[in-house]
Amino acid sequence: MSLVGCRVGRADYEAVLADARRAQALLHGDAAGAGLDVDKAWHGIHYLLTGSEWEAGPGAGAAVLGGEVLVAEGVDGPPRLLGPAVVREVAAGLAAVDVAWLRDRFDAEELTGAGIYPAVWDDEDFDGYLLPHFEELREFYRAAAAQGEAVLLVIS
Repeated sequence: MSLVGCRVGRADYEAVLADARRAQALLHGDAAGAGLDVDKAWHGIHYLLTGSEWEAGPGAGAAVLGGEVLVAEGVDGPPRLLGPAVVREVAAGLAAVDVAWLRDRFDAEELTGAGIYPAVWDDEDFDGYLLPHFEELREFYRAAAAQGEAVLLVIS
């Protein structure tokens, strides 16, 4: 299971709100340009940001599992949509995250014991795997917020 996402402009945002089936075309279609793919790092990043296995929180805590759940046939997930205001909050929260703080929260045994996907963590996974994907996630939200965009996410 990987987390993928795309930035969504105003017209597409309104189209998805009107018809959730548009999510599939945006996430997997040719228009999925400004995309995100944090691979299997999504659950580890979420856990480090929130301290929770599945609960999303405000700000940075909504970066992975936040948003409004959409019902759309034929899409893995289900997809979740974060509106422009929420995207700005998430971007600000991620910008404020200190990497040293995030690194201090990483404990491979704790993540494995908590069943954090993919549940095969080792001590090198923070710098070599989670941190690069966290930085990608942070930049993705920064760029979306700067353009006033929404974000569509799915775990597939």
